[in-house]
Amino acid sequence: MKIAIDLDGVVVNLVGQMLPKLSELAGRRVSPVDIVEFDIGAALELNRRQMEELWAWLRQTDSYRRARPVEGALGAILRLKQLAGRSILFVTCRPEELRPETTDWLQSHGLAEFPLMFRPEGPKVLASDQAAMLIEDDPRDIHALSRLVERLILLERPWNRSARLPANCLRVPRWRDVVDAVSTYSVDVPK
Repeated sequence: MKIAIDLDGVVVNLVGQMLPKLSELAGRRVSPVDIVEFDIGAALELNRRQMEELWAWLRQTDSYRRARPVEGALGAILRLKQLAGRSILFVTCRPEELRPETTDWLQSHGLAEFPLMFRPEGPKVLASDQAAMLIEDDPRDIHALSRLVERLILLERPWNRSARLPANCLRVPRWRDVVDAVSTYSVDVPK
């Protein structure tokens, strides 16, 4: 079974990297719990110019390479790989122009062996033969893909806590719960 895994917010803690600039732009100290919507600009009442400034700052400060992993992600991904029959594909809505920074980050964290798919145009639309499972933090992508992907796992974040989920989606708080869910799911579903 192939598992597609989103990068930002799921594997890469890009929000943590953004916090100093978000605090500057918002004119107050911003923490992850302040980001209660997936749309950061809407959550913090930032205008389009401020959001463009944020994205430019991320590039200028090499933040896409310097961001830390989400707690527990690296070990859990390696455990998923060790489970029999696990094939992993990383998917991201980052623009293609960030491929060098993205592949450098994956390389520096021991994840370069897995394929990487860029989907900057919107939901990470996957052909049903590309992934049977998606691990994601964006409820919009969860809904868009709920009919194409057998099983969806939403890694809980402040920006998705209030999201209503389709029946084939499981909300989990931590990466260790992701591993448990994948293990349980693969036992219940014939291969």
